[in-house]
Amino acid sequence: MGKFLALAVSFFLLSVFPNLVKAQEVLFINEVLASNKNGATDNTGSKEDWIEIYNPNNYQIDLGGYYLSDKPLEPTLFQIPTGATSPKIPAKGYIIFWASNKIERGIMHTNFGLSASGETLRLSSPQQQQIDVITFGAQTDDVSYGRKPDGSATFAFFSTPSHATSNNNAPVVLPKLSVPIFSQTAGFKNAAFDLVITNTEPGVRIRYTLDGSEPQDDANTRDFKYKNRYNDNGTHPDVGGVGEGWSLETYKTNLYESPIRIDDRTSASNKISRKTSSITYNPDYLPTEKIYKGTVIRAKAFKEGFTPSETVTRTFFINPSGATRYAVPVVAVTAPETSFFDYNTGIYTPGITFDQFRRDNPGLPAGFCTVGNFTNSGDVWERPGTIEFFNNNNLILSQEFGFRIHGGCSRSVPQKTLRLYSNTEFNFAVFPEAPTRFPKRLLLRNSGNDNNSTLFRDSYFQKLVGNLSFDTQLSRPAVVFLNSEYWGIQNITERYDKYYLEKKYGVNRDNVDLIDVEGIEVEEGDAVKYNELMAFVNNNSLANSTNYAAIKTMIDLENFTDYQIVEIFSANTDWPHKNTRLWRNKVAYNPAGNVAYGLDGRWRWMLYDTDIALGLNIGASVNSIPNARNGGAPSAILNKLLDNPDYKTYFINRVADLLNSTFLPSRSIPLLTATKAIYEPLIAEHLARWKSPVNKAFWEQSISEIASFLNDRGSNLQNHIRASLGSSYNNFALTINVSDFNRGYAKVNTMDILPTTDGIASSPYPWTGNYFQNNAIKLTAVSKTGSHFERWEKSGISYATTPEILLTSTTSAMEFKAIFADGPLPVTLRSFEAKRADNKVIVTWETTSEVNNDYFEVEKSADTRNWTLLATVKGAATTKVLQEYRTADEQPFPTLNYYRLKQVDFDRTTTYSRIVSVDMGNFQINKMWPNPVADLLNISLDQSVESGEYEITDINGRLIRRRQKLPETSVLTIPVGNLATGIYLIKIKTKDGVNHSSRFVKQ
Repeated sequence: MGKFLALAVSFFLLSVFPNLVKAQEVLFINEVLASNKNGATDNTGSKEDWIEIYNPNNYQIDLGGYYLSDKPLEPTLFQIPTGATSPKIPAKGYIIFWASNKIERGIMHTNFGLSASGETLRLSSPQQQQIDVITFGAQTDDVSYGRKPDGSATFAFFSTPSHATSNNNAPVVLPKLSVPIFSQTAGFKNAAFDLVITNTEPGVRIRYTLDGSEPQDDANTRDFKYKNRYNDNGTHPDVGGVGEGWSLETYKTNLYESPIRIDDRTSASNKISRKTSSITYNPDYLPTEKIYKGTVIRAKAFKEGFTPSETVTRTFFINPSGATRYAVPVVAVTAPETSFFDYNTGIYTPGITFDQFRRDNPGLPAGFCTVGNFTNSGDVWERPGTIEFFNNNNLILSQEFGFRIHGGCSRSVPQKTLRLYSNTEFNFAVFPEAPTRFPKRLLLRNSGNDNNSTLFRDSYFQKLVGNLSFDTQLSRPAVVFLNSEYWGIQNITERYDKYYLEKKYGVNRDNVDLIDVEGIEVEEGDAVKYNELMAFVNNNSLANSTNYAAIKTMIDLENFTDYQIVEIFSANTDWPHKNTRLWRNKVAYNPAGNVAYGLDGRWRWMLYDTDIALGLNIGASVNSIPNARNGGAPSAILNKLLDNPDYKTYFINRVADLLNSTFLPSRSIPLLTATKAIYEPLIAEHLARWKSPVNKAFWEQSISEIASFLNDRGSNLQNHIRASLGSSYNNFALTINVSDFNRGYAKVNTMDILPTTDGIASSPYPWTGNYFQNNAIKLTAVSKTGSHFERWEKSGISYATTPEILLTSTTSAMEFKAIFADGPLPVTLRSFEAKRADNKVIVTWETTSEVNNDYFEVEKSADTRNWTLLATVKGAATTKVLQEYRTADEQPFPTLNYYRLKQVDFDRTTTYSRIVSVDMGNFQINKMWPNPVADLLNISLDQSVESGEYEITDINGRLIRRRQKLPETSVLTIPVGNLATGIYLIKIKTKDGVNHSSRFVKQ
């Protein structure tokens, strides 16, 4: 009976709790890859670190409920999901878990990442008993570490990771050498010097190149084939791809035996700059004079029995001016010449792709958009190389990148836009305007269709309108060198993609839709919601108030309107049929949701490629509204919206508001002049290199034409409104004044008449702007703290006592004045504060008396210009008893947040409080010591970092260490004693995604 009972109990336990026996099963952490740069991709196409588990048993094992962890003190850090879809590992089989720290990607993703500097991994049973543990040291890119043979106690590094397969035949990697050490830092020097290169490992051979090629462990001379003449019009020789124009270029590796003399190489013959990069039989843009050159050294260590070191790339410039030669950043691009100019594989040359076109079309002249190697795209046409970024002679960045050619037809011009791909973030803030934004992809832009005109048309215009609600690309000019030869002016520019959206808005980069409207090209996500939007627009009248309300839940109407007006003002003829891009966060729109700007699920537009604008193709007098309305599918939304009278009123008023602020010549032309002043010291050298623009006089004339366009465009656009939207919209002058600017200000439609508004003077009153007749205009009086609004006066006569008035009869010049006065105030504020509390903001205020107070509106802003409602709080009517109020901002912006109170009386009179701010992201490193450091690095922050993380990268951007779940503290002590000597970047990131970084030197 006892034996039967024991068997029954055992059967019951196995049936109900099958995982109880899993602690006895044998499983192995068989292989790990902690630095996946070019290997296997996950279910989203991302190259993430991974962990392989091996099942040596003769039966399948359900891994649901097991634990994985890289934290010795947190063995249950990640539990593998259970249930019907839990991962099962077959008998004698393998399974991969992605250590991506992104569990939202699916059940095969962990909530932690792997550290390339080494760590310990643990696999535990559902009962939290250890099944296996593996400890690995510093890792190399794309080299895995695992058991050989499978499940054994013998470990090795594998040059070809055996992802989800047996390790038994995987090629083993030898120990890796440390990188060569240079005696001088890269950059600009005043005088020649001797460069010494050493290595910590005895008996190594240091080999180096001077031509951008990768060092090889031999002295062989190699060559590649390139062409400098192409049959552009179909009448020249070489139709069949053979004949004229062929050349061989050689490259070789040198053995380092003695110091290398680094001097000014300008007198040396031009090399890479003498190669053709466009479809032409006579490449007249090749420089005839010797251009400025530096010296690029690529060095690598070799030794028998060891894996060669990583390649170190350093570029040196010798010039008496030293660091003062250029007042803008210098970007040194280094890559094998074969990557750019090899006939078959070079990405910068017409090459075999054009010659195939010529064979297929023997008599057809080549055009601006004709194919060449440079028009090819995708991973296959990405080439590896290195970027060095110098600012004020400081080497800010030296990092490996992938290079691709970027653009549409502008790929065919001689100087091309390069797209830069990094597997990690740039380890510094590229743009001063965004000090906490570390991009992952960038452009070195050739100014597109403006490359032979001003070289900055798009960059300038995006700065001009950068404060509006749609996306604009940050940019800054740079001087570029290719393999140490001067390559000219190019604009460092943000690239729109999922990484941009993640950095700017804090969205989940795998949960966005990004659409290029031309051909409905899905760049991220899918087109489901875009197709729904267009179907709704095409099948419904937006003149209907219900449909109009519905469209405002699908698109950000203010964003869309500003974008349309800006494109129309610019007279961009390469739009809207092209260069229209929009994005959304993939969430359902919730009008009551308190989410940060951009995260509410509505579509928003992105400005880019305005090179054929501002008078380049058409003058200021040309009406661009028909172009905006006849661009095919992209014009449908604007056309349907303009059928709605309310929207038409809003659109016309917004045109007037922007003409009276952002586009005022008194604002736009000084910015143009300032931009010209940055480029002018650089232009002569650029012209000598590219012969485009044709000369400096043409460059200056092109800028003058932009200035003329900006002067004339406003009045012409007013005429275009009448021509396209209604002849009754004549202009009239509206003058606004206030009784005392210290007590309050006025707002016209969407525009605050304040010095903080674009184009508004520092002493703004009286203010006069031009508006359209027969179009209702809204005026709003806004009182400041300690004052209240009394009345509006029109031409000195009392007009209204409500702060907001609608002017419906606008047929002639009008003058209004807002009258403000001191107390008694309807509400006496004792305090108004906003304070950070973990990842939210608590807003509190107290009143000592209230008179006729209906309610408060708490408003928030990211810039003090655009305010949104955060909360409505009921007031106490009339009282002299102390009142305490409180509300919370559960989803503040990731950086600065501004708050103000709007007090509303029962008669709808309003009064505004002072503005208070809270910074959610810009925490600072107050002190970091010691620096240089040998063992323990101490970091003092100006606020506690709760549940954040830090990561350490080397000077090439390679992740060395990452730690998650930092303790809540304002002082961190980080052990760095096991790091190699060198320069490192430490980045501290809050759980809200905001980060701060600083460099330290490990001695």
